[in-house]
Amino acid sequence: MLDNCRDNPKATLVALIVAAFGLTAGVTCLILACALYDNWWPLMAAASLLLVPLPLLVALRAPAPLLRDWGIFWTTSMLCVAVGVYVLFVQFDIVRASSCSCFFTPAGRRRGRRWC
Repeated sequence: MLDNCRDNPKATLVALIVAAFGLTAGVTCLILACALYDNWWPLMAAASLLLVPLPLLVALRAPAPLLRDWGIFWTTSMLCVAVGVYVLFVQFDIVRASSCSCFFTPAGRRRGRRWC
């Protein structure tokens, strides 16, 4: 897909708009999850989400393919940790499961469940 974006400026613009819309929707759901349940601990997950693309950005400039693979590995690992931290917040009763469902899906309030 990146090769297609380099050759076609319209595809680059569409990819940028889709990424911006996804980021806006995700941040809106995170703030909504915090505000509706009056618990601002989930913003710790947002702080870790801000750090996710850093290894990939560094690795894309590396000349060796092994360093690129390590960058992809660390980016994926940090993304799993960012999502896992939020699930741990639910398990340790720092946030409610309904707030977690608002974080993962824009739709849902699920009452009475301990899982997301």
